[in-house]
Amino acid sequence: MKNLISCLFLLVVFVSCDKKTIEPEAGNNPVFAALLKKSADTLRLNGNTFVLKAFVWRNLMPVIDPGNNGLLASCSLEELNRLPIPHSASLTKLYLIKGNIIWSTEFNDVNRLASHILKANAYFGPVWEPGANVDVVCEFSIYGQKHRIISCGIGIQAVY
Repeated sequence: MKNLISCLFLLVVFVSCDKKTIEPEAGNNPVFAALLKKSADTLRLNGNTFVLKAFVWRNLMPVIDPGNNGLLASCSLEELNRLPIPHSASLTKLYLIKGNIIWSTEFNDVNRLASHILKANAYFGPVWEPGANVDVVCEFSIYGQKHRIISCGIGIQAVY
């Protein structure tokens, strides 16, 4: 009976956990940071050539809720030759890397800006100072497989 109660307790804890908050590879992780930094900056897949364009900033304008001024990121997966990106393609996850510190999140929204550009945004990132440089890695799926692409040395901007 004791084992049954223990199993039920663990099941309840496991089911009640929000999987977006469980991120074992996030935080200070030199091994995973090094792996992410090995991502290609130009990716060739099935006749398409992809690059990642990224913009990272902090909104420092005075607001009613000063607690929400963490990083924001906007990423565009672009096909260099302006060939259409298949409609099955999807941007799924963002990694921001500062040294060995990793912040990861799923994208909040994904839009098709043009036939050759997918754009996605992420909000409520860490409070890293403007002027610092980060590497931006985007995870996406296309042709039924997951891939990662990187944009290196992106300066954190500030909006006042």
